[in-house]
Amino acid sequence: MSALITTHRVEDAVKLSRALTEFWPASASVHAFHAFALAVSGDERTAASHYAKAKEVFTPPVRDPNEKFPQDDEHWYYLDQMARTAVELGYVSQAVSLARTAAELYPATARAHTRYGMALAARGDARGAAAAYARALSVDPNETRAMEWRRR
Repeated sequence: MSALITTHRVEDAVKLSRALTEFWPASASVHAFHAFALAVSGDERTAASHYAKAKEVFTPPVRDPNEKFPQDDEHWYYLDQMARTAVELGYVSQAVSLARTAAELYPATARAHTRYGMALAARGDARGAAAAYARALSVDPNETRAMEWRRR
């Protein structure tokens, strides 16, 4: 879907993401991607309903307490990458909505709050960005991206 949006085939991205919601209706990340595609297409109202659906169907990942080096949740990772790409492509307000949703779904992931702060900063919301960086650092005081972006 990212490739479709990058190449300005937004209508195709909406069609693809809609089909994915039909195949995986219980996938929060699929609903979030569909919401993002809808937002890029200009359909903010339907996008908001899919962001809400993503929150409704979301099941937090279960971490194994014995895992010595826990890995990032792959669903969060792809949401994060899409938010980063959206900012780079100039879809800043749409990136803010996607990054906010990711931070709400993954409140214990400091990097989710950092990405949200980066999207807010790109939109020109310095106060909101500072709050997101502070939240990231409260989750993980060693979150270097939040430290660096807060400094900037």
